[in-house]
Amino acid sequence: MEIILRAHWVLLGGIAAVGAGGNVDWARGTVGSFGLLGPVLLLAYHYSPDRPPSRISRVYFFLMVPVWITLAVFLLSVPNPAFILQQRGVREFWELLPPPPTWLPVVGQLAAAGLEVLFVCGLYAAVVNSWIIPHGRLVYARAWMALGVVAGVLALLGLAQYATHTTNILWIVPTSNTRPFATFPHIGQWCGFALLWMSVNLGLAAWLLDQRGWRLFGVDGWVLLFLSAALDASVAVAGDPFHWLLAGLVTAVGCAVLAWQTAHKRSRGSGPGLGAFVCGAIGLAALAAALGARFSQPSWMLYAGDRPGISLHARVVSDTLAMWLARPWFGWGHASFGIVYSFFQQADQEATYWAYARSDLLQSLAENGLIGTLAWWVPACWLLGKFFSADRIPSFLWTPLAGLAVLAILAIPDFPFTSPAVFFGFWFVLYSVCHWPLLDDTVGKPPPAARHPDPAEQQKAFAARAIPALTANIFPVARAQSPSDPYARPGETAPNPDEEDSTAPRLPPG
Repeated sequence: MEIILRAHWVLLGGIAAVGAGGNVDWARGTVGSFGLLGPVLLLAYHYSPDRPPSRISRVYFFLMVPVWITLAVFLLSVPNPAFILQQRGVREFWELLPPPPTWLPVVGQLAAAGLEVLFVCGLYAAVVNSWIIPHGRLVYARAWMALGVVAGVLALLGLAQYATHTTNILWIVPTSNTRPFATFPHIGQWCGFALLWMSVNLGLAAWLLDQRGWRLFGVDGWVLLFLSAALDASVAVAGDPFHWLLAGLVTAVGCAVLAWQTAHKRSRGSGPGLGAFVCGAIGLAALAAALGARFSQPSWMLYAGDRPGISLHARVVSDTLAMWLARPWFGWGHASFGIVYSFFQQADQEATYWAYARSDLLQSLAENGLIGTLAWWVPACWLLGKFFSADRIPSFLWTPLAGLAVLAILAIPDFPFTSPAVFFGFWFVLYSVCHWPLLDDTVGKPPPAARHPDPAEQQKAFAARAIPALTANIFPVARAQSPSDPYARPGETAPNPDEEDSTAPRLPPG
C-alpha cells in the first residue's frame, strides 16, 4: 500500500509541475480528479485483507476539515450567483447582481469555481493520507527524492531556455507571458516552487549523512547538491530581489545544517560539509552582489516580474481589502477575483486587468472570506504544534522547514499558491516534515551496527563468543550430583520430596 501511496504522490506532483505548474485547465482537472483517489486508498488500507479491520481515526476527519468546509460553502453558494454575463449586440460584459446578505455564500463563475474546488480538495485529500498510512520514513524520503529530481530537471531546462532567449514553454508551447520559466508561465510561481524543492534537496543530502551514507535509490548526495544549485541559480536568473533574499535564507540554512551534520557524524569525512560551506559562501556572496546591483537601480520598484511595483501594489492591496470587507465571512466565491476586482478597482486602474491579487493571503480573504481562509490554517497550526512537541527533532528537517516558512512569507506579496504544483508541494512537505519525528526509522530495518559492521567490533564479538566456548570444551565444569538430582548444577539445591509443591494442582478434600 505504501508503494501505491508513494506513486500517487509522485504522479500528482509531476503532472502538476509539467502542466504549466497546474495553471492550465486540463492539469487542474487531472490532478484534482486523480487526487480524489486519496480517500479510496485510505479505505483500501483500512479494510485490506492482510490486516485486521479498523476504524478510520478521528485525526483524519479533523485534518479533512478544510475539505468539508470548502465543499459545504461551495454547495451553499451554488443558488446565489454574484454576477452574470450580459450581452448587448456584439459586446459582452459582467453585471454585478444585488448581493445576498453577507453571511450567505455566493458563487462567481460556476464552472471555474467548481474546477478550483476540485483541485484544492483533491490535492489536499491525497496529502492527508501521509499522516495516516506511512509507518516508516523511507516512504517520505523516496517521494521527496523523486519530486526533488523532477524540480531540478525543470530548473536545468528553464536555464537552457533563458540561455537561448526563447519565449515559448520548453521551446514549443507559446504563451502570452514574455517571461516563462521551464513549464511555468509565471515567474513568481516558479520561484516559490524552486525555493521549496531546493530546501527539500538540501535536507535530503543532510539526511543521507545522518544515515551514514551518501547514496540512496541510485541518487548520489552530490547530485542532490547539484540540483539544489540549479534551483538556486534559476531563482537568481528569473526572480527579483525579494526572491533572492528568500533564496539566500534557504541556502544559508541548508548549507549550515549540512556542514554541521558532516562535522557531527564524521561518516563521510569533511568533503560534503566543506563543499556545502564553499557553495553556500559563493552563493551568498553572489546574492549579496546581485542585490547591491539591483537595489541601486530603482526600476525594479516600478514593476518586477509578475508583480506590480510597490506604488501600484499598494493600490491593489487597498482594493482587494475593500472586496473582502464587502463580504468578510465567506467572500465572493472561488475563482471570482478577476471579475469582481473590476468593480472595486480605482479609476487610475480602469485599463488594467488583474487576474490575481498578487497576494495569496489577500486573494483568499477576498474569495473565501475569513472562515474559508482560517479553515486551511487551523490544521496546519496543529501539525506544527505536534512537530515542536516531539522529543527529538532531527537537525536536517530544519532545512525543508525553512523552505515552508519562506513559501508562507512569499504568499503575502506574491501568488505562488495559485499554482497546483506549489499548493501540493507545500502541503505534502508540511505533512511529511511534521510527521517525520513521530515515526520509527528502524521499522523493517536492521540496527545500524548490523547494516554497517565495524571490523574491530566484529573481532571483539567473535572473541567474546569463541573463547568461553573453547574453554568450556577443554575444561568441562564438574557437576555436583546428588541422589535426588544427578544433574543439579553447582550451587543448586535438590528439591525435597517431602515438602509440598505450591505450584502443583491441588485436589479437593475427600
